[in-house]
Amino acid sequence: MFQMLDQALALDDSDGEPSGGVEGYKDFLRRYIRHCAAHPEHARIMISEAMRGGERLNWIVENFLAPRRDLVERQMATAGNIQQMPKMHPLSLVYIVSSICQMPYVLAKESEALFDVDVQAPELVDAHIESVINLFFQYRESDASGQ
Repeated sequence: MFQMLDQALALDDSDGEPSGGVEGYKDFLRRYIRHCAAHPEHARIMISEAMRGGERLNWIVENFLAPRRDLVERQMATAGNIQQMPKMHPLSLVYIVSSICQMPYVLAKESEALFDVDVQAPELVDAHIESVINLFFQYRESDASGQ
């Protein structure tokens, strides 16, 4: 699961340095949300293990999360330095970003039952991407025209 995530986020390319600026972070969000939509089992497993705690979680942290921590911290620092991003603690930013990107797909059955929609449908994934970007980077008319 983590190898697929690394590939989706292009963390396996070059030295894994985060893209810069607003457009680089928007691209990161787009790639991350598309991965979350395609692989909701990743977040479901991680939530389950995090709630349970214990040896399995410790193994996951040691083997997968901790080695990526520096990269995630650099990505969040990049985001935190973007003037248009709201100011927040880096720990909060990590969990806010992961939650906002993952939850529609983790709770896909609920959305289907409540709204009679498939949140994994390409048009709804695209709508979620734009919603997240608009939330972080306040919608402007120039965004609608692609500028």
